[in-house]
This record gives sequence, structure tokens and C-alpha cells, in this order.
Amino acid sequence: MGLISELRRRNVLRMAVLYGIAAWLIMQVAEVVMDLAKLPDWIGPITLGVLAVGFPIALIFSWFYELTPEGLSLEKDVDRSESITHVTGRRLDFIVISLLCAAVILFAYDKWWIGPPPEKSIAVLPFVNITGNPDNEYLSDGLTETLLHALAQLPDLKVPARTSSFFFKGQNIDIREIAMKLGVNNVLEGSVQRDGNKVRIVAQLTEADTGFHLWSNTYDREITDIFDVQDDVANRVALAMKVILAGNAGSSVDKIEVVGTNNLAAYEEYLKGLQQKNVGTNTDRLRAEISFKRALAMDPDYYEAMLQLAYTYELLRSGGAITSAEAIENSRPWLDRLLEERPDNGLALALDTTIRGFDSVNVEQRQAALIAAIERTPNEPQLYDTLAFLLRYSGQPEEALQWLERGITVDPLAWNLHLTRMLWKMRVGDIDEAEASYARGIAANPDDLWLLLWGAEIQMLRKRYAEWFEMNRKFMELDPLDIEMPVEIALRFYLVGLEDEGDKYLQRAITIAPDKAFVRRVQLYRQVILGNYLGARKMSEAMLRDDIEDRFGTYWSAVMVYMSTMSELGKTDEALAVLEELKPGVSSPDFHPGDWKEMALQYYAVLALAQSLPKEDTLSMLDAVVSRWDKSFPAWRYEAGRAAPIASARGQTDIAVELALSDLETGMAILWTQWGWGLFLYQYINDYKALALQPAVAERLNELEAEAREANEDIWAHIVENNLQL
Repeated sequence: MGLISELRRRNVLRMAVLYGIAAWLIMQVAEVVMDLAKLPDWIGPITLGVLAVGFPIALIFSWFYELTPEGLSLEKDVDRSESITHVTGRRLDFIVISLLCAAVILFAYDKWWIGPPPEKSIAVLPFVNITGNPDNEYLSDGLTETLLHALAQLPDLKVPARTSSFFFKGQNIDIREIAMKLGVNNVLEGSVQRDGNKVRIVAQLTEADTGFHLWSNTYDREITDIFDVQDDVANRVALAMKVILAGNAGSSVDKIEVVGTNNLAAYEEYLKGLQQKNVGTNTDRLRAEISFKRALAMDPDYYEAMLQLAYTYELLRSGGAITSAEAIENSRPWLDRLLEERPDNGLALALDTTIRGFDSVNVEQRQAALIAAIERTPNEPQLYDTLAFLLRYSGQPEEALQWLERGITVDPLAWNLHLTRMLWKMRVGDIDEAEASYARGIAANPDDLWLLLWGAEIQMLRKRYAEWFEMNRKFMELDPLDIEMPVEIALRFYLVGLEDEGDKYLQRAITIAPDKAFVRRVQLYRQVILGNYLGARKMSEAMLRDDIEDRFGTYWSAVMVYMSTMSELGKTDEALAVLEELKPGVSSPDFHPGDWKEMALQYYAVLALAQSLPKEDTLSMLDAVVSRWDKSFPAWRYEAGRAAPIASARGQTDIAVELALSDLETGMAILWTQWGWGLFLYQYINDYKALALQPAVAERLNELEAEAREANEDIWAHIVENNLQL
């Protein structure tokens, strides 16, 4: 009792309580700050460790020291008759009570005001294939996807999208942690076991906070009964959601449409197609195309198969496996029917916008339609991605980013939204934010090829040249039939002086697909870099006459190189005649380009004309065409590399230099980073050579040349050390 009394007198017990409450409040604030500032996860444990170490120190300090009117003194030096520990104790009591009030308010705010995630929310986790046969994986994954689709039809029910649900596949994580990460209160999970024509499906709906099973069931059926099983699971879950959440114990819900076919063989092909489409390589997506076509051959009215087939064509187009023209032609019958029969389907509208394009006339109408679609189906990431693209295209970058961020809030593990955000941040030179988006995207989808591609670009910007090379090689391993990555490696090798190694990678791509746009583009640049202007002229003209796809700006590059090499040969008038032959009237300021290809022709035509016209006529012509571009193609202004020659042609040298420096700083005008774009454009293309003579631009180019030499040395050392020659 003497010890207890002394602990009280010296306020050690009060200090223990005070420290505990203060430490709890600090951890709550630290958690919020970490989330807002996107700080690393290790900061939380370190903060807790520091607070834990500080606890005994605070108690020891309060035992040995006492607060006096003169300040802190050792307790043994204070006369007991003059001690004021009772006054200090009352002050500590007041502080403890204040902190307790703050803690109660914070707890109440978190529990009832911010509160837990909305109760009308459910995550569908990937059903586990317990057969032991990976060939049946498509069945368990497909069941998960169809249930996701079904439950997403319920109004006011938050259902995280596939990207978020499948992130947790194969991970042994507590349900409460998953629910917290996805912002839901309920979790649907289960397993699938197939033996020949028999299938056992176990499903259970769990309240995440309590672990209480709201509903569960085991189905031992024939595989032919799988449609009935899915219907039953979806509608029982929907009923449980409505009864528990709305309090209407006797209510019922409308029947949900789970699978749009009664043909089991068509359904199985559809599930195989979903699995193949989601792998992420062009090789697997080509297999998915076959599976979806088989499903439609068995059931021509299978709506979901039509939608996913069209989606597959978009993915094949974006991956470079097919051209834009092929994607439009292949998807046309399915998109026409989809939009005719279900015009309110948001994904169909997004795919139509992405594949078949839009113009300045209907862009606002499509934006409004996509916003309406998001209100109906807020858990579809592709809608946010497409809407953000449209807004940026129409000159509303801030609104575009807001919608993109909103999509990420709805589906925090949507890797494609993180990819888009990363690209936009790279374009404006915000590499820190770009890298943060990459980290979140690659965590959600570690093997996505596009994330690897652009993640490698971040390595290049960070001057981690060996890491850039390794990531690109991993890309090639994941999809051996892809031609764009070896071509990209070849191009960079040419630009840093590794011509022999570049030829090996280019030859690999030529062997696989010699006529692809990106392959021919790099072959063209190789001719320019080697100084073969006659070869470059012939090759670029052939590309224009073939109306080559504008993959990664290939058509633009063909026009650019053709006009530049013809100027070097003193044949600008002949070059303009060819452009007129390709598109009559393109040299006239009255010409209205209908797409990016026609804009490319007019862009280089007016630059060529500006070299010979009087200044007044040049300004008049440029005013006319730039005004038209601003209206129809406002996004052209975001690429400083295109705006710089126009400013130079106007005689606005200071502005042109500023734009050129901006272009060389961010380096994202087309596909390359800083030194790649700058060293080619400003050294080899006539419209940029004059800008390269400006002192500030010349200084920046010298810096980039030094970086290119450093890249040459680092990459070559890495190749030799690891024996990585092709």
C-alpha cells in the first residue's frame, strides 16, 4: 500500500492513464494522416513502437521528477512541505478528462457519423476451385463473375467490381480485413467442386463485423442445373440484403437475371472466354475471341457473350494485336445489336465510344450518356475511364481527373484507372504521383502488360536503366508473341547507340509481324538515325500510301519523316503534291480535318507552306487552321512538341522555346521519355532543328545526350554481366 500511495502522490498513475489516452489519440490521427498522404504502411508500426518505448520512460520520469514553481526538479531534492504534487495532480486530472472527452467524440464520430461502410454493400469473393484440376478454374471464376453481374443489378447495393474482388483470389486474408479494404459490410464466398457431370457448390453470406452467417447453402447438383443454382444463390442473397437492411421481413425482391442463356455448352464457352480475356496477353485474348464466338454460335442471342466479344476486340486493339479498323469491323455487328436492344447499357456505350470513336459534334452527348450510365451502374471502372478520356479530349482535364479519382474511390483496386492516372501524371511531369499510381495498380494486377510497359517508363525517367530493361524483358516473357515490346527496346537501343542489339530485337518483331504499324515505324526511324534519307523518304511515302494505322502516332510519324526528308532533298513542293493526292484540299486553310490522320496531313502541310509564304499570309493561314483544331481536336494543345513548331512559324520564338523545353522536360508527347523523344525529334526533323539551335534548348539537348550515354553504359553493362544478348 505504501508503494501505491507513493505512486499516487508522485502522479505516476495519472501519467500512465494520460499517456495511454494520448497514445490512442495519436494512433487514430496517424492512421488518418497515413491514408490521406498515402504514406508507407511501415510508418504505423514504427509510430506504435515509439509510443510503446516512450511509456516506461514517461513513468520513470514522473517518478524521479516533480514539477515545482521554479520548474522541474529531482523529487529527492524537493522538500515535502513545499511539494505541490496535489496541484499538479488536479491539472493532470483536468487534462485526462479533456482527452477522454476527445476520445469519446472521436469514437462516436467514427462509429456513428462517418460510421462503418454502408450496410447495403457486399463483396463477392472468388469462389474456390477445390477440384484440384486447374482446367475447372474457369467454372469457379465464371460463377463469381456471373454473381457479381447479378448483384450489381440491385439498386442502392454497393458491389465492388471484378478487379477488386479478384485481387483477393488465392490470398488467406481475414474477411474483416477484406471488407474494410473494399468498404463493405457483407461478404459472399464459396467453393466449387466438379466431378464429371456432378457439381457441388457451397455459398455463404457473412456479416463482416460479427462473422455471423446471414445465409448459407450447399448444392449437390448435375452440371446442367448450374443455372438454377446461380439463380437461387443470387436471389437468396438479394432477399437477405433487402430483408436485413430494409427491415421488411416479409418482402420479396424482383427476380434477378443471372445468366443470359439456357444453353450449358454456350455458357461454358462463355466462362472460358472470360478467364482467357482477363489473363491480359494478346495470345490469351485471341483464344477468348474464339470462345465467345463459339458461345454465340450455340446461342446467337447470348447478350453477355456479345458484350464480352466486343470488349475483347477493344483489348486486342489496345494491345496492338489488331488494327483500329479491324476492331471496328469485327465489333460492328455486336455493338450495333447491343446498343439497339439495350441502349442504356453503359459498358456497351463505353466500348462503342472507345472502338468506333466520336467527334466534336456528339462528344457532349456521349459524356452525358456515360454520366447517366455511371449513376445506374457505379461499379464499372471502364465507364469512368472512358468518361475521363472524353472530358480530357474536349479540353476539360480537371473535370476528367475528378471523374477518374471518383472511379478509384468506388473501386480502389481498379488497376486500369490507376494506369490512366499514371499516364496523365507522367504527361505533366509529376513523376512522384505517377509512380504512386503505378505502385497501386501493379499491386492490384502484378502481371498486367500495360502497367509493366509504363512502369518501365518510370524507371527510365528515374534513370534506372537496367531496371527499365528488365521490366521490358519480363513483358516479353509474359507474352512471347507480342511485337511492340521488342520494337520499343530496339528503338531505345538505336537512340543510345546500341545499334547491333537494337537490330536483334527489331528482327524478332519483324519475324512475328513484319507489317504491323509499330514495326514499320521503328524501321523508318532506324533509316533516319542512320542518315539514310532516301530510304526514309521511300519508306515513309509507302506507309502513307498504305494508309497505315496511327498506332502510337505511326501515321503522324510517317507524315513528319516524309516531309522532313523531302525538305532535306529540296523537294518540298513535290511532297505537298503527294499530300494533296492523298487528301485533296489538305493544304488549304479552309480544309476541315475529320480525324487525327487528316489533321497530321494538314499540320505538316501548313508548316511546309509557312516556310515560303509572306508573314502576313502565314499568320492568316495559321489562325484559321489552329482555330479549327482547337474546336475539333483540343487535346493537341496538351502536347507541347506539336505546339512548338506552330509558335515558331508564327515568329513567337520565346513561346516556341518555352514549349520545346516543356516537351523535353516531360517527354511524353508520344511513347518515349525524355532523351528518346528529344534526341530524335530535335536532331533529325527539320521543323525542330531551328529550335535546337536556341541556347536554352541546345543546353537541354546536351543534358539529354549525356543521359543517353549513361543509359548506353548501364544497359550494356547489365546485358554483358547477365549474358542477356538475344
